[in-house]
Amino acid sequence: MSGDGTSPDVGSYQLSADDNDRVFRRDIVPSELELVPAQEQPIVVFLIGQPGAGKSATADEIRDVFGDGGFVEVDRDIYSVDIYEAYHPRYAEILGLDDKLMAAAVGPDGRAWMAKVQDYVRAHRLHALVHEIAQNPDYLVATATKYRNAGYQVAVVVLAVPEGISRQGILDRYFQQVADRGAGRLSVPEKAAESYARIPEGAARLEADKVADAVAVFRRGLNPAGASYWNHQTAAGKWQNPPRIAAAIHAERQTVTPQEMADFAARQIRLRAVGAAEFGDELATIENLVSALTPADSTPTAHPARRAAGVFAVQVEHGAAQAVRQTAMMVRVELVATAYSMRPQGPAEVVDDLVHLSRLVEMPAVPPAGAEMYVAPSTDSLSVEHTVWHAEARAGEPHVQVYLSPIDLDALGDKAEALAMLISAGWDAST
Repeated sequence: MSGDGTSPDVGSYQLSADDNDRVFRRDIVPSELELVPAQEQPIVVFLIGQPGAGKSATADEIRDVFGDGGFVEVDRDIYSVDIYEAYHPRYAEILGLDDKLMAAAVGPDGRAWMAKVQDYVRAHRLHALVHEIAQNPDYLVATATKYRNAGYQVAVVVLAVPEGISRQGILDRYFQQVADRGAGRLSVPEKAAESYARIPEGAARLEADKVADAVAVFRRGLNPAGASYWNHQTAAGKWQNPPRIAAAIHAERQTVTPQEMADFAARQIRLRAVGAAEFGDELATIENLVSALTPADSTPTAHPARRAAGVFAVQVEHGAAQAVRQTAMMVRVELVATAYSMRPQGPAEVVDDLVHLSRLVEMPAVPPAGAEMYVAPSTDSLSVEHTVWHAEARAGEPHVQVYLSPIDLDALGDKAEALAMLISAGWDAST
């Protein structure tokens, strides 16, 4: 509200097309984009989840997938305050508006900058981590297709989070913003509901249309049991398993683990203490939604990495090294997720070693002729067990064989020795 009690004209905050472009080129490009290096083989990871599903926290856990090469983070959740909207010349003033007016005031320029950022990323072949609420499956598929047509490897990670838990996440984020800077912004309920309803459709289309090279479904926070669903395209351009990502998302949303319930209860107590008067009805609805969920066993059915990275075999014909790199990239997603999910269970230095080793799962564009490498001992220790490069295709044999073994955090091999072996075999083992 303005000082005289009337609502301000939110349209007055929208920049002209020239001013919007000027801010993008003068402020955003130098600060956020120019320092990120171009890649011979760029990667884009689409992190999909409804508002409140925990995308921001999850992004912190998987960003190491890109290693030391750098990447651009693109957050299209226009209902949260992201780094690009903060470049608006009147941003401090906009923060003083109420939630809905704030979204209306900064939204048009924020969306324009998001589009320009993605165009810049693709044109300059930069790694990208794209946050998506996927309320519009047509837009999601079109955006992912643009990356694929630009030569990107496309990975999709979906957070299958129950509605009640994500609605609690929206309130929790709001009060965190209020505590941090005196103002917060709530997701528009109708938009959040549409996102929740349409994510399975959008993910299914990415899989069915083969826009993605690999897809995975996780619970909130990348639970220690690993991906509940995992699929990737083979060298022949077919899915390793029959596509069923939508069913996997629906199934995960119906259950809650004991740890998730404990976390939910703790947040609910905190939220009732600060927001019962204003959000009592919403908090009651959230409790009803979560109480209807089916209890799930939180005990992993296998070692944290085995469900998705278990024993991977990639076999490709001569000249198809990109398929190997693609699979290695997605295994890196799983390894890094596993590493961070294990932080409460293991020494920090062991987890750091695992993150470091996950960065080594990378193939050279041109393998050395006849190179043969053994990184791990016979037991399950490092993420890479062994690789055999065939100098020439032999009858009945693929040109390249890559074997990725399970991880045993208690039996990590010697890192220096592993590095030496990787380098001698021609791998990109930069740290």
